[in-house]
Amino acid sequence: MSEEQKDLTARLILKSLNKRATDLFSNGDRAGSQEIFRREYEESSRLLGPDDPETLVRVHDIAAVMHLEGDQRGADEILAPAIGKLAESLGDGHEDHLDYLLLRGCHGRVLSAMGEHVRAEAILRDVADRRAGFLGEGDWRTVAGLLDLAAAEKAAGDTAGAGKTYARARKACDMGLGDFHDFSFQAVSGEAFCFLGLGDVATAEKRLRRACAAKRMLFGDGSFEAARSQTNLAGLLTKADKNEEAAALLTDALGILEKERGPGFSEASVALTALGAALSALGRHGEAVGLMREKLADREEKLGGEHEATLAAAHDLGLALDAAGESEQAREIFERTLEMSAEILGPNHVLTLVAANNVGRALMNAGELDRAEELLKGCLEDVKACFGPAHPNVRQVMANLSQVQAKRLPPGYLDALRNAFGGRLGMGMGMGMGRGMGMGMMPPGFPPFPVAGEAAERRATLERARARAEFAVQARKAILGEDDPETLEAAFELANVFLELGIPMGACDVCGWAVPAAEKAHGKTGETTLKFLKLQGIAFQSTGGADKARQAFEKALAGYEQLLGPGALQSLDTAGSLATVHMDSGEFQAAAELLSKAVAAGETVCGAVHPLVVNLSASLGEALLRLGRSGEAEARLRRALELMERDSGPGGQRKEIVAELLREARAGRPELKLTSGDGGDGGSDVSS
Repeated sequence: MSEEQKDLTARLILKSLNKRATDLFSNGDRAGSQEIFRREYEESSRLLGPDDPETLVRVHDIAAVMHLEGDQRGADEILAPAIGKLAESLGDGHEDHLDYLLLRGCHGRVLSAMGEHVRAEAILRDVADRRAGFLGEGDWRTVAGLLDLAAAEKAAGDTAGAGKTYARARKACDMGLGDFHDFSFQAVSGEAFCFLGLGDVATAEKRLRRACAAKRMLFGDGSFEAARSQTNLAGLLTKADKNEEAAALLTDALGILEKERGPGFSEASVALTALGAALSALGRHGEAVGLMREKLADREEKLGGEHEATLAAAHDLGLALDAAGESEQAREIFERTLEMSAEILGPNHVLTLVAANNVGRALMNAGELDRAEELLKGCLEDVKACFGPAHPNVRQVMANLSQVQAKRLPPGYLDALRNAFGGRLGMGMGMGMGRGMGMGMMPPGFPPFPVAGEAAERRATLERARARAEFAVQARKAILGEDDPETLEAAFELANVFLELGIPMGACDVCGWAVPAAEKAHGKTGETTLKFLKLQGIAFQSTGGADKARQAFEKALAGYEQLLGPGALQSLDTAGSLATVHMDSGEFQAAAELLSKAVAAGETVCGAVHPLVVNLSASLGEALLRLGRSGEAEARLRRALELMERDSGPGGQRKEIVAELLREARAGRPELKLTSGDGGDGGSDVSS
């Protein structure tokens, strides 16, 4: 047999072994696949030589299965020497060879699982960057490397870093693989859970809806894959108080998951937990308790009392009873679940930690503060290690611990503190497997929180909006960057909420970084940039910073006129805002000139009867009045008042001011009215 024939025979043998091993692995037989992968390696060593690159790279498959089976030490012991030998065999340039990167990537995953996070992240980042440089950002091997890196960062507790890498992987999938590739699902879902961990529920929901829609299109509405995706989305919807939609999705998904994989399947437990939370949040406590009792009995019968899914169902029953006001029964179940899960699943298992938090909260509510504090303190560090320091579950444990410590304070102390800070100091929170969020103390300097009535409800709504927007800004800055459109969208919402709350300095701070970020992303005359400049002007004006407000409005006006023309509504509205600054500063000639041009442009484009044009014309009348040109002012104000009364009838604060100005013009007694206080400038709207 010739050397060529021998080589061909060897490769056919190796190919056959590889296919057998791969088939076994795909069918879930990891032990069988590992045995065949080892035989393949031994045959390759015999046929090609132990130091041949093709032999050495086969170590990857053996180590990968060992990693999945939890034998990290064994995988490390065979990978490290293989990587060294392969580097020597490949010679110069081995750092960029795909086989070398394949082995190093596997080694990085193993090191991450061993807790050697610094080494793991350095290796996996280098692998991903080298693949991107050699193959391109959109190649599937580059994306695989990015997903490995993101998983390692998440395991190390770096939620923001993991989110940034998942976002990079998502964009890479958009470039090369499309929405329906499995890597795209992994990237989008991973990014979503990082956003959730950082408190940005809205972006997490947006990402998971995208993944769920793609799964449905690819696999069908009633498919197992679609059901898993529905479970993830619905679990998040319960956090966003969209419980009706969540309950419908979860009821459907739970039936499919249990039918396909049985009640012991981990995602069936997740779906059941989320469904119980959704029903309880809707006030359907009887349904929730009945469902949990039914599922617990079913799992005890089919899986036994010590199975993880059974323990999870028992814990869910405790949550449902607690929500229904049956706190004593709930406490008994939480304590039993904690004891059994710690013994069977381990002290650092997710279910053990969740149960520990809920037992701590139950002890606190029962007045057993010493036991509650001891348990929650011990739980806190383990929860941080399990979920990452920024995860909502960490905040829940901290909120409960703070509540325990607050209960030790002298009577009346909290009321005095609330009055001093003008807000609420927090509340204890129950914790399901990853849901909920505690409330924190409002910092000093905030306006007093109203105690009753519609004003209180309005302010409470704004405070919640502010908290959501702050979480969104922080999360999107960390993951997407300051100049990303989604980050700027959240920043605009936050600045507006600050203004509505009467905290203009907060809006100034937001615009301070958002304006240059928008300029970087969209240019100095981009619509987003101009929107922020106008908002910045309003914020500066509210703080009394006339010069800074003038500069911001001037830039915005010049940009709008260049982008849309001087007669566009945005241009006219910004001109009115700038005129207000001139009038408040006593610059009546500058205001009159600006308003005259704006009114002329507005009449040409929008018509003389457009409400904004009418308001600007009235403001021009006031400027003329202040300049002593009473005759021109009278004509302008009379016409504006006629149009206002024609469109909406008599009454209204602005019409009353115009009527008063008209009387003063006729009497020759000019006095500033329209461009200060509630009269405004002619229609500035911070939300436009």
